[in-house]
Amino acid sequence: MVIPEGVTIIPGALFMSCTSLACVVLPSTVTELAGRDTFKDCPLTDIVCHAPTAPTAGSYIFNDNHYNTTRLIVPEGSNYNDKYLWSRFNQKTEGEGFITLNNPVLSKESCTYTEPITVTITNPNATGTLYYKLVPTAQQRTRCLTLCTPSR
Repeated sequence: MVIPEGVTIIPGALFMSCTSLACVVLPSTVTELAGRDTFKDCPLTDIVCHAPTAPTAGSYIFNDNHYNTTRLIVPEGSNYNDKYLWSRFNQKTEGEGFITLNNPVLSKESCTYTEPITVTITNPNATGTLYYKLVPTAQQRTRCLTLCTPSR
């Protein structure tokens, strides 16, 4: 689930008991996870946070098992280790590859690039999942492509 850029607050119980929610990508604009039980009973394996400052969050946003089983991926140099709730995650990774490409030209008719653009993503880990997003317009059109585990 990719939350689009521009969203600032994730309300309580929004994804509660969503049994197919394994990965959530929070945009750089999120400042707060409000209420309780936002991800209660979700089988989360990955949370990708693009905000360089950890969003404020209440005590009961996640299940207790999430802190041991869910991987938290945050921007390099962010303050997630210093903030309660986020600091409880045992599998925390600072992503070194959060990159913003400004103003690629898109065709409104087909939502494709009208000028060539090349993006090369290198996974510094031999295994794992790479997450990236393309944000083609200011209208918050967000796409997230998840690449499968790369082969050696």
